[in-house]
This record gives sequence, structure tokens and C-alpha cells, in this order.
Amino acid sequence: MPRDGTGPAPNGDKGDASRRRALIALLVVFVLVGLSLYVGHVLKRSSQTEDCEMQGRTNCEPITTQPN
Repeated sequence: MPRDGTGPAPNGDKGDASRRRALIALLVVFVLVGLSLYVGHVLKRSSQTEDCEMQGRTNCEPITTQPN
């Protein structure tokens, strides 16, 4: 094979495997960030409801309205 850059790279598969591993790692990071944001939201809402109940209130759930 010529070494002038016109042929395939001698170890081209290593670059593809490395890129694939990097994309999988990035996907895992995005999933973990999404899950942590969801858990944080759930814990915040639970904490707010608990604080409301500790104050002795009976109407702690958020009011939902139906659109007309």
C-alpha cells in the first residue's frame, strides 16, 4: 500500500471502534443526566408536599384544571 494518503489507513478499524465507544459513552452520560434531573424533580416535589403537610395543611396537592 502506498503511504501517500491515498490508500486506506493501516489500522482503520481502531478509529471506528474508538469513535463508537465515544458515542456510546456520550449516550450513557446523557441518559445519566436525564435520570438525575428526573430524580431531582421528583424529590423536590416530594419535599414540597412533605413541608406542606408538616405545616398542618390539608390541601397540599397542586390544583389541576381542565381546559375549556
